Amino acid sequence: MDEAKLLVLADRLRKLRDRVDGLSVKQEEIQTIKGDQGPKGEQGDRGFDGAPGKDGDDGADGTDGQDGKDGVSVVKAEIAFDGSLVIYLSDGKEIDCGYVVKETSDKVLQTLKQGSSARLEDIQNILLTNTVNGDILTYESSSGLWKNKQPSPKITVSATQPSSPVTGDIWFDIS
Repeated sequence: MDEAKLLVLADRLRKLRDRVDGLSVKQEEIQTIKGDQGPKGEQGDRGFDGAPGKDGDDGADGTDGQDGKDGVSVVKAEIAFDGSLVIYLSDGKEIDCGYVVKETSDKVLQTLKQGSSARLEDIQNILLTNTVNGDILTYESSSGLWKNKQPSPKITVSATQPSSPVTGDIWFDIS
């Protein structure tokens, strides 16, 4: 743009500013005119959901639940008069584990009397290998040894059903 056009433009801007300044009115000079209320407008769109509020206070503690069932433990084990091993449970039930030979029964009794420091492995004619929960001792006449094995059928004494039973397993429900 050339200089002459800029001067004309600056002059026009000054005149426009003077007009605007002349239009300014003091607040006291403005009169308020109140008209009748207009008709109700249309329903607007639903707004966005607000941010989640602050967590409330914790509620009062609930009442205590019912006591669970007591567990069952072995309270005594003995060799009965007929030579069978009998296990007595804390719920009053007895489990007859069957006949054991005299030599083994004497050693089992001695081991049970010695307490937790004694081990079945210390008895000469007992051979334990790869033991797992639920193993039983069975007598093998060909070797003359008592050996551990999984019972067949598996016998479970519990208040809860076994998790993976197979056909023939026995479950004594003590609940």
